[in-house]
Amino acid sequence: MTTERSTLAVRVQGSLSDEQLGALRGLLEAELSRLKVSLELESDAGAVGAWVQLARQNPALLVIVVLDVRQPEAWQLYVVDAARGRAIKRELPGGLESNAAAFEAVASVLVSATAALQEGLEVASRPLEEVVEGATTQSISTAAKRQAELSPNAETTPNAHLVVTPAERPLRLVAEVGAGGSTLASGHPPSLDLGARFGLLLSGRLTLRARSSWSLPATFSTRLGEFRVARRALGLSVGAPARAGAFTLEPELGVTGEVLRRTDVSPLAGVSAGDDRSSVRFGPTLHARLSYALGPLIGLQFSAGAAYFPRKIRFVALAPQAYALASLSPLSFGLELGLVLRAPR
Repeated sequence: MTTERSTLAVRVQGSLSDEQLGALRGLLEAELSRLKVSLELESDAGAVGAWVQLARQNPALLVIVVLDVRQPEAWQLYVVDAARGRAIKRELPGGLESNAAAFEAVASVLVSATAALQEGLEVASRPLEEVVEGATTQSISTAAKRQAELSPNAETTPNAHLVVTPAERPLRLVAEVGAGGSTLASGHPPSLDLGARFGLLLSGRLTLRARSSWSLPATFSTRLGEFRVARRALGLSVGAPARAGAFTLEPELGVTGEVLRRTDVSPLAGVSAGDDRSSVRFGPTLHARLSYALGPLIGLQFSAGAAYFPRKIRFVALAPQAYALASLSPLSFGLELGLVLRAPR
């Protein structure tokens, strides 16, 4: 009978106060509860390599974690796949001294890794002895011997080769697609928008995006007939993501340009229509994006935003004098729901 792996074991290597350990425990338990994973947390200064190998003998462990805080300005986080003997390594510069959200960063990495392992995904790269001090063949043998002494009747498993991945790449590609709606004119219903964005995530701290969107033409009915306005938009923006477990909140500033084309004019009898015309307007944008990670490479995203266009655009008739048919609002508000696709780390 196979034991279900549903426990995350964390060892803090170094000195944290009881209050800090309690805060870390509370944060991890809250984040792991939705994954139905329990937590074991301890603080010790013994040999890391031997402890990891001993922990791997426990068939209930899904993830084994070492949080090395011995250098306050440069924390090291090791996340080990207990079943496969594979791991990831993350560097957390600054620690609590310069980053008050250090524990949130730890929780974000652990929740993402735990969710990925539950889905059967793998992480692997270099041998453990190349990364963790004291994780040599001798320490592995010592750990197995100590396990046998502590539990002489326990079954042992062959020592698997433990590996870790290199630190996260400084640049990571992100693609986003979505559908939503945005306002165009006062008193006119929002238009349906389809959008796509491609971005670069810079060391997990900034996101640079290029955006393109297309809107279904909006129909304007006036006293002199009907016409439609089609929109195309291109934009550039920069965002600052903040992560909390599987959620990411990202405020974003940018600039966008819209091409608006009047088309499909249907004038009333006795009224003539001019040729189709296009207008261009530019303006700043502000968005807030909330993402939920479904896995390490895919997630859902909801965004809300606004754009301001200083240029006034009106549609007028000239018979026999100028008559305003419709005008576009300088402020445009929009909502969008979509998918986020991320390149592997």
